[in-house]
Formats: sequence, structure tokens, C-alpha cells
Amino acid sequence: LGELLKDQRVKNRGISGDRISGVIRRLGPVIREQPRKIVIEIGTNDLGGRAEPSHVLKNYRLLIDTLRKTCPDTKLYIQSIFPVRSLEDSRERNAAINEVNSGLRDYCRQVNITYIDMHTAFVSNGELKSEYTFDGIHFSGEGYMLWAKLLVPHVKDSL
Repeated sequence: LGELLKDQRVKNRGISGDRISGVIRRLGPVIREQPRKIVIEIGTNDLGGRAEPSHVLKNYRLLIDTLRKTCPDTKLYIQSIFPVRSLEDSRERNAAINEVNSGLRDYCRQVNITYIDMHTAFVSNGELKSEYTFDGIHFSGEGYMLWAKLLVPHVKDSL
């Protein structure tokens, strides 16, 4: 996304196959930097690994609460989890994604941080739109372009 947003200050801390617990374990360098903004999108791999939505939400709350405590001047943006498509467990995983997204939206409201609903723009008939993926999970170039377009209005004042 840093390339699409054309801003060298944007740092991608994502790791392929990562889960929320992995992000929590690696927060040290982020906390030391005290960034002005943090944008988070994670959870697909947790649910793909059969984690229960309640467990994913518990870990998400821990991540959010840790960042709020350790980076009090940082603006947090929590993105919804994107839908998946044409996987063996698509129906069940998308139901779990919807449950987690609902819980995230509610928790973000409760603690007064920004929740960004990306899910709605990417979903059709309960699944990830085919034009935005090449394998049912990962984005195609068109998917990344839409993601960046939707994200910019939320973070543009620092770009």
C-alpha cells in the first residue's frame, strides 16, 4: 500500500500468514516509533486456522488496548476483515468474518477509534468479488487499487 499511496513514510508491518498474536508479539518497534497513525487489517489467517470469532475478537481487543495504552497520541484505524471467495470453507469463514467485523465495529465505537468498513466494497453474494482476487484470498492488482482508493480518505491528512 505504501507504493500505491506514494508515500515513503507508510511502513507495511504485515507478514504473510500472520495472525493477531504475531502482531502483538512484534509491537515493540512500533511502540518505540510512536507513529502518528496506525492502520490495522488482520484476522483472515486466524479464522482460516479455525480460530473462533470470540477468540479473534479477544486478541483484537488486546491489540487495540495495548496500542491505546502504549501509543496514546497515535490515531488508530481498524479495517474490517475482507471476505474470501471460492474456498472449501468460504461460507463458514465469511460468516465468521462477518461476526468478527460486527464485534470490531462495536468495540471501536465503544473505545472511540476509527473503524473502516472495507468489507462492503469487496463483497458480492456473501463472497469476495472475483475481480479483486486471483486465488480467493489475496488481492489482484485491481483489489489493491480499490483498497488504496478507499483508505486514502481516512489517512490523507498525513500523506
